Amino acid sequence: MKQDNKNLIKLIIIMAIICFLTASGVMLLVNHSDQDKHTETTPVQSEHPTTDSVTTLPDQHSTRFAHVTDAEKITRLPILMYHDVQDITTSNDGNVLPKEQFEAQLQYLKNNGFTTITVQEFVDAYNGKINLPPKTLLMTFDDGFQSIKTIVAPLLQAYDMYATSFIIGDYIHRPDWHLTADDIQQLQTNNKHINFESHTYNLHQDGVSKGLINEVTTAEIIADNEKMAALLGHPIQIVCYPFGAYSDHAIEGLSQAGVPFAFAIHSGTSSWTYLNDTHTNSAGEQQDPRALPRVRINANMSIETFAELITDN
Repeated sequence: MKQDNKNLIKLIIIMAIICFLTASGVMLLVNHSDQDKHTETTPVQSEHPTTDSVTTLPDQHSTRFAHVTDAEKITRLPILMYHDVQDITTSNDGNVLPKEQFEAQLQYLKNNGFTTITVQEFVDAYNGKINLPPKTLLMTFDDGFQSIKTIVAPLLQAYDMYATSFIIGDYIHRPDWHLTADDIQQLQTNNKHINFESHTYNLHQDGVSKGLINEVTTAEIIADNEKMAALLGHPIQIVCYPFGAYSDHAIEGLSQAGVPFAFAIHSGTSSWTYLNDTHTNSAGEQQDPRALPRVRINANMSIETFAELITDN
């Protein structure tokens, strides 16, 4: 009997120890879980992305035009300059196209076998890495208006056309009229038909003479470009000069910033960009890649005039 009592006491002690250890383990797990809840935080997205968010563009060339031979390739390219498109019937502002007019132009391009290209395809063609077929053009839109999201991008997708929007970084806080940072990110993710490049971050302002980019220091041009690259999430390949105005100083500043191309506003014989080996226009002038011309598309322009502007005679 005494032996049985001893065994029973031992069993009770063992059970008590097991219960104690089990309870201690549970408490440790609970405390650890509570600690995790207090220490785990959600990363805060900066309103202005840092340069750490810039993605290096891959060194890949488009295969869309692999079939175009040297004999077939174009040697000059029209770069079209648009601004805004609105759902209106007529326009009193030359920079604001009625939606119906813009869609008619897209329909004309599609019906007549025209090809529109991306930024990377333009860069590759200019550098002689790919050939572009006849009836190719580059469509660009200045200032980053909200219509890029609401009208332009959906129409581009519907007609399978491509265009580039030049964003003013300082305007992303004006959501009533201009694209926000979220708008840009969503379009980059969801619509391959629209590219984004720089209209400068904070230099789209009047200067004493021809625009602020022509008066700030080279260091300020470089800093402005870095902010723009951070906003768009990729290195800037093209800068569109504010007001189309440029100077030797602005060209050098962009060169120091590592920007290979810039678009200006010209008139006369040099309104197209030349893709020949010497990049020489019809007047025998060599074009600077950081001062390339564009063809302005005005509101209420007839489709016949539009056709003339984009036809290589």
